[in-house]
Amino acid sequence: MSVLSRVLSLRDVYKLFERLSEREIVIFLQQEGLLCSLKRCSKCRTMCTLNKNQDYKGGYASYCRKCKKFNSLTARTFFEKTQIQFEDFFVILFMWASNISVKGVVNLTQMSKVLVVQYFRYFRDVCSWKLCDAPPKQIGGVGHIVEIDESAVTKRKYNRGKRVGRGGKTVWVLGMYDKEDKEGVIIHVEKRDKATMLPEIQRHVKWGSIIWTDQWAAYNGLDNVGYIHETVNHSREFKSKTGVCTNGIEGYWRTLKGYCRSKGVMNSKFLFEYVDEFMWAEQYGKDVLSKFHNMITHIKEHYPI
Repeated sequence: MSVLSRVLSLRDVYKLFERLSEREIVIFLQQEGLLCSLKRCSKCRTMCTLNKNQDYKGGYASYCRKCKKFNSLTARTFFEKTQIQFEDFFVILFMWASNISVKGVVNLTQMSKVLVVQYFRYFRDVCSWKLCDAPPKQIGGVGHIVEIDESAVTKRKYNRGKRVGRGGKTVWVLGMYDKEDKEGVIIHVEKRDKATMLPEIQRHVKWGSIIWTDQWAAYNGLDNVGYIHETVNHSREFKSKTGVCTNGIEGYWRTLKGYCRSKGVMNSKFLFEYVDEFMWAEQYGKDVLSKFHNMITHIKEHYPI
């Protein structure tokens, strides 16, 4: 059983590293698949050993006694370009999983704001990678009602963190929400035309679903590709006489936008990083522990050793 799987609280993170020496921490991370294991020297084929060397992260490196050569254990791992101590990484990760703000982490740990922001972005990068690498999430199915709607987001220009001028580029996101399973999918689309949106709907909504939309022309033809398509005319009513509406997806939009507003990124150039973080958490991080452990799993997948 993985030692990390027994981490259930931030206190467990501190206790884990308190009882381990510098060498034991390195061995522990090797066993967890987060640092490179010892291998034979690429030149002389002699089996390398773990030797102390403060020039390398963690204070240890792989060493060939015959060639008198050290090699990093962090090469091609998540830790390759990081400057943080291993214990601090897990502390920041657990706080990120707990939805503690950057300011909160800074106040609790006395780490620099720049460092915490950087690691939060590393985690969002992994979220984005996982969403792109994994098979498309599919919702709906026979008998399920899936509400679909598109929404505009304005991405404003920034220079050194300050907004420049008024307005900005409008981009579109497409949302799909399964009323029965209460789960959704949100993706960025270049255009909101039929040629763009219909294939995306087919990728994410299972054949046989009942799809509810407004009467935007791009949705025409859904009933010809395996769906039961029903519409509501929003220029006349919020809900049709047969009960068709888009209240579910609109509620999902509110949840997402509330999340992005709480992060202060609604009009930021970083908006879609947070959309990916939100979507990743919907699939893999329903609670603190699943968010913490699944991020570690996905880091190992993203940086295979």
